[in-house]
Amino acid sequence: MNQSMDLSNLINNASSLHDFVNDRFHSGSFDRHKLIDEAHPLLLNEVNQVINDSSIDYSFFGLNVNELYAFVKNDSNTAVYILLDLDLNKIKMLVKSLGNPENLESADVLDTGEFSFLTWKLGSLRIWLQNDSVSNKKQIVRSKSLITITNMNYGDLINMEKI
Repeated sequence: MNQSMDLSNLINNASSLHDFVNDRFHSGSFDRHKLIDEAHPLLLNEVNQVINDSSIDYSFFGLNVNELYAFVKNDSNTAVYILLDLDLNKIKMLVKSLGNPENLESADVLDTGEFSFLTWKLGSLRIWLQNDSVSNKKQIVRSKSLITITNMNYGDLINMEKI
């Protein structure tokens, strides 16, 4: 049986986020063209860390994590990227756990599912949830959600490398 770990404690403070990345990740490089070909949700993000032990079953507030990556800008600026499958009911459960998103004026928007991202500020950390659906004009091929937990501004996470 695999070991398991829930990542919800990462939202407590920036030092727990940084410690998690230092303990569980190592430097890794990514082929930008491959990310583009795969329409990977992180194709526009700065990513320089990969998980050490992929046999651990990670979850976020009890929801299964599919992939886990990180970006370390320097000793005090870190981001963790959590990729998982979320439907509207699971997103509502996250909102119940994290509180109302900053970018929604009304919780009624959650009932319609008509949003592309949600944001929270918890202490010194920012959390972004982005829905990412890729279709082939006939059906949705892949639907994943990307949760970013960071103590940086969003602009610091965008990869400006020419492709």
